Amino acid sequence: MKPQHILMFMLAIAVAVAVLMLIFPADGIKLGNINVHFSYKVVEADTNSTNYSNIIQAINQPIININDTLPPVDTVQTARQPDSGPAQTTLATAGSKASVKTKPAAASRRAIEWESASEHPLDQFFGQLRNCNSRKVRILHYGDSQIEGDRITGYLRNLIQTHFGGSGPGLMPTVPPVAKSSAITHTASDGWQVHSIYNRRDTVQHGCRYGIMGRYAQFAGSEAWIEFAPSAQAYRSVRNFTQCNVYYGAESGFSVKGFVDGGLRWFEEIEPSAETRRFQWTFDNAPGTFRIEVEADDSPVFYAISLDSPTGVAVDNLPFRGSIGTEFVRLDLAQMKQMARYLQVGLIVYQFGVNAVAYDLRNYNFYENNLRKQLRYLKKIWPRASILVISSSDMSERSDKGYVTKPSVIKVIEAQQNAAFAEGCAFWNLYEAMGGYNSMPVWVDNNLARKDYTHFNRTGGHKVAQMLYDALM
Repeated sequence: MKPQHILMFMLAIAVAVAVLMLIFPADGIKLGNINVHFSYKVVEADTNSTNYSNIIQAINQPIININDTLPPVDTVQTARQPDSGPAQTTLATAGSKASVKTKPAAASRRAIEWESASEHPLDQFFGQLRNCNSRKVRILHYGDSQIEGDRITGYLRNLIQTHFGGSGPGLMPTVPPVAKSSAITHTASDGWQVHSIYNRRDTVQHGCRYGIMGRYAQFAGSEAWIEFAPSAQAYRSVRNFTQCNVYYGAESGFSVKGFVDGGLRWFEEIEPSAETRRFQWTFDNAPGTFRIEVEADDSPVFYAISLDSPTGVAVDNLPFRGSIGTEFVRLDLAQMKQMARYLQVGLIVYQFGVNAVAYDLRNYNFYENNLRKQLRYLKKIWPRASILVISSSDMSERSDKGYVTKPSVIKVIEAQQNAAFAEGCAFWNLYEAMGGYNSMPVWVDNNLARKDYTHFNRTGGHKVAQMLYDALM
């Protein structure tokens, strides 16, 4: 049979089936004791019997316009938790999915919590903020894939820099990651090799000297380049950086050139060093394009590049893809301290959890103990920095009643809260802030999260950043 005859035959069958679907009785045809039905409707999960969280107060919360008047810096206060014993968190709230259509009178906010103590765990950070007009204060935002691509960090950076000053995207990897930052256009030459502490395919490299970002890069051959340019998605403050710091290690010397808008601006010969060092360039004005070219017989190790300003607040996006946040203690402590001396860190935001939820274990005691070790380790590196632990967000699994919160979400959050309180850190319950039990499906339905029912999209990330900023302020 010829191909065109086969096609005509298949089309004829399709038309016949379509006609049969239209004329077949809805209640079927009785053949003896059997009632025959022709089902042609798409079967969907029955969500009517599942209560979904009422998150309208969270998702309708207005995004602050950067032109809005914000309170002056010296009005920032450190409100204390009432002295009434350890903070308690309710981990299960439920509402009606239909009630999402009802607009509330005011937006809901989830407060930052801490265990009662003589000192607020964020006091040191707020104290540094009051002096940020004359010095730089860094916020390190560590997290898993939930923060990749600057989805949450970018808008948080915009709000903070608008209020307190500062510019630039902060710390950047040498080679752009899989999920590129929306803050800046970042490209690199071929031949770079990247290793990270959180990549299972990497064996222990370079004595666990991965640096602040948990990754480093080297190039094959004798030369390589990295280039930055403005991003159409970037906020105004991000484009106005006036300082570049390159953090490196070099067993042999190398030469480096810096180009601003196509013209050669710097040329330096860098001496070898057993320690992690940096070289710094300062711009008269924010560059349009900025390119770094390196030549070496043996490639130096590049740990990070920071693009920011001498004063104000720098907010760094530091995602560890696939991580549960327990790799920090494996990083070389001496090298981390070498990098830390260049970075005036005021706050460490520690946001992990979705990968721990995926383990779906009976209990998470091991995770709680491991998390406490990570927090203690970070305090060794930055003893003057405050730490804010952010809980896992809601994460759904499919059931015969629709998408529902995975049971392990609550176990992970309890472990995170216990670890934060035990180590004297602040804690922000993102799960509750976004609506609590069964809230993720509503974020998905409102185009604020992806259909993996785990990750926020860019718009949802802005909402989360707004809620976090409100909680901090």
